Amino acid sequence: MDWIKARFACSLDHAWLVLKERLKADIAEWRTHSPADGAVSVSEDGDRLILSRAFESGPGPWATLAKTRDKLLLRSGPAPNSAREDEGLHPTLNAAGECRLVRDGEELEFWQASRLILEPLLFGD
Repeated sequence: MDWIKARFACSLDHAWLVLKERLKADIAEWRTHSPADGAVSVSEDGDRLILSRAFESGPGPWATLAKTRDKLLLRSGPAPNSAREDEGLHPTLNAAGECRLVRDGEELEFWQASRLILEPLLFGD
């Protein structure tokens, strides 16, 4: 195991790209199974990904993911103009040499981070 190479590969830029692609792929998969009771919008603004869901009755939940100087910053809310606390996701190389994201001391695989971000948006959980 070349841990030096693996550590450099587990960069903030790498985590940003992998998580963005994972989110987009998960939304595409959700669209193949979901009824048409809410449109999900995905847009990018530089180092920021904006996700939102709209219903016939109006705007719904939203989330933003931004790449900052030292972490991926997650903000989300159940409705427009409301927000939960910002959450930081930090890329790290774990003991097995795998690139993971850490949130409040909890190690997440990229699919788990995607679930954390998308589940409230897509399923209302």
